[in-house]
Amino acid sequence: IVPTAVSDSSGLATFNSGPNSFQGSLTQQQNYSTQMQVHTVTLDDFLKEGNPKPDFIKMDIEGGEGTALNGFSCFIKSCRPFFAINLHSPEQDLKVGKFFKENGYIAYRLKNHSNNNSRKLLAKIRYLEKSWPDPDGIWGTVVGIPRESGYSENLC
Repeated sequence: IVPTAVSDSSGLATFNSGPNSFQGSLTQQQNYSTQMQVHTVTLDDFLKEGNPKPDFIKMDIEGGEGTALNGFSCFIKSCRPFFAINLHSPEQDLKVGKFFKENGYIAYRLKNHSNNNSRKLLAKIRYLEKSWPDPDGIWGTVVGIPRESGYSENLC
């Protein structure tokens, strides 16, 4: 565990505490009144420091997904991790979709089983350049898989 926030720059940033312990963000949000200074690191800088390359990255960072991925441009081509990202706004949807498209990822949405009869957990996202409310766009909880991994063809 590294007590550091992931962002597009390494240094210090203001963290806005949320209305409960499950929320908080480096981005300014409504109703986030408590602030504190936190250390930040880019994923690229984290790897440059000699840390192991991740195989899997899970992000649920309340609107900072695109910003965090902006700090992962150097190692993404050699690292090729799988992603699980909980998206929080149409703006972030499009930023993550652009990152996946530019870096050769196939994206899937995690299905809500209470609303469908299918046994399959994932639905392929057809349009990485469209967000909510397009049913074939990128939104919700998404999984990103490198095209070359070979896993992507049998998931849906």
